[in-house]
Amino acid sequence: MKNDKITYNMKNINIKLQGIFSMVLLLIVSIAYAQPPRICDTCKYDVELTKGRFFTDSVDIYTPPQTTSEFSPCPASDTGLKYIGFIHGLSGSPASWSDAQEWTSNNYKTNSGKPSYVGWETSFHDVGQEVNKQIEVDIHSKFSQTKDSRCYSNDFIIAHSQGGIGSRYLDYKWDTHKHNTDFGDRRLFYGLVTFGSPHGGAHIALTKDQHAGFITGVVDAIYLEGTYNLRGYSKKLDKLLDNKDIFIEEEMVPIMIKGLHTNTMDAMAPNSSVMDSINNHKSRLHKVAFYGVEDAPECWRVISNMTDVAAEDYPTWKAEPDNFFVDKAESVRAEHLAAIQENNSKIKRWKAAGIFGRNIFSALMASYFVNKNLVENHHREEAVRFLDNANTHWRYLIGAYHRDSFEWVNETYYELTWEEKYGWLGKWYKQTRHFNTYNECVNHYNGLNVYRKQGWSINAKTKPIKKQSFYPNDGVVLVKSQKAFPGVGGRIDKMEKNNHFQERNSPQTEEVLEKLYKGKYDGYFTTLRKR
Repeated sequence: MKNDKITYNMKNINIKLQGIFSMVLLLIVSIAYAQPPRICDTCKYDVELTKGRFFTDSVDIYTPPQTTSEFSPCPASDTGLKYIGFIHGLSGSPASWSDAQEWTSNNYKTNSGKPSYVGWETSFHDVGQEVNKQIEVDIHSKFSQTKDSRCYSNDFIIAHSQGGIGSRYLDYKWDTHKHNTDFGDRRLFYGLVTFGSPHGGAHIALTKDQHAGFITGVVDAIYLEGTYNLRGYSKKLDKLLDNKDIFIEEEMVPIMIKGLHTNTMDAMAPNSSVMDSINNHKSRLHKVAFYGVEDAPECWRVISNMTDVAAEDYPTWKAEPDNFFVDKAESVRAEHLAAIQENNSKIKRWKAAGIFGRNIFSALMASYFVNKNLVENHHREEAVRFLDNANTHWRYLIGAYHRDSFEWVNETYYELTWEEKYGWLGKWYKQTRHFNTYNECVNHYNGLNVYRKQGWSINAKTKPIKKQSFYPNDGVVLVKSQKAFPGVGGRIDKMEKNNHFQERNSPQTEEVLEKLYKGKYDGYFTTLRKR
């Protein structure tokens, strides 16, 4: 009987020790989950990071040949209306140019259309064929004159993004493949205006898995499982399925990466055979290029335009930058941090309950709830970490940062030296401190609270530091690629704070189109206003 009691007591002690060990183990795990001081690159006060999970290879932007022999416009005596075709970009639709096309038709003496190549993106050859056919359909449906009786030399195209490369490809085929049965002789346009087109190549050169990983991170961070009681992403996404895995796989990812890895996307890669062909071709088109520059954080605004509000959803010329997703990310981050803090308080209480509990049931109960809150905290901490670094990750995805864009540069700093002592009989000690500016040195020396100080001097010095280049972009296409239009010369204009999607329907779009139609960039594009 006595041995049984001793055995029982030993078992009870072992069980309690196991409970205490579990609490200690969970405490260690919780410490392991602790994060370093938070640096946030998508917060309202943007802090750039130079590390990320996504990298792209570097590319060389080819400097294309210049050309001076451009097509002559129609004779001044010709009174026929010119045709202006508005062409959309990758995975876009004719609707994206609806506002600009309607405004042009209502205010200018022209017949305009919206050629589409939706569903024909298997290759640029197919894109060219479809655009060619659509423009011909447009022209024949909008003009009463027969094809042979009308001067076509005033007709031009306004294209966004990939639509600009498709138009250049068609121009290249017309010039280099005479009597080509697929495209026919040149007849359809003699000028090209591009908005945000990747003339130097598209730098989105990563795998579909990496794009899907980024979007999955967005969804995981913002659209959490129902058990964590955080819902709401956008007007469209709130209506989708509750099952997160199905939601990501079947709804969110296809929206975001649709068309990013088609054959035409491969053909737009820098230095691809297609890009080299059209960039080495001395095109005779009249050219004007507009390029957008988005301010950080690009990622949230781009996602907003892809999933929530497209350019055509705004009233005419009202597609201005907004902070809907910036604010959404901020509010979600705050909700995560508040929940983490509350869970930490619960964990502390449950740990105390487990350690000082009177029986094995209370220890197991405490262990269960501690673990449950730790799991939730881990999920939320990962979400906060993603939200903090999303902008940098996006910049790697679009090529705004490159793996080899690091370089050593000499940075200037200031060295302050002086002597000080701490009593009448004390010895003098030499001191040295480094500061970023001269004034910081002066302020530090003047503020020293010591017995005596003397012999101070400030010397400018340099040290090599490793920095990473950042390439300005419109949220999708790098500026240097948008500007690399062969032969465009000075006929180029910047659209400040316009991301890739706003470029079709922002107040600046109206401004640059008015200048275009007035012939400010090239007299060829002069288009008369209706009275």
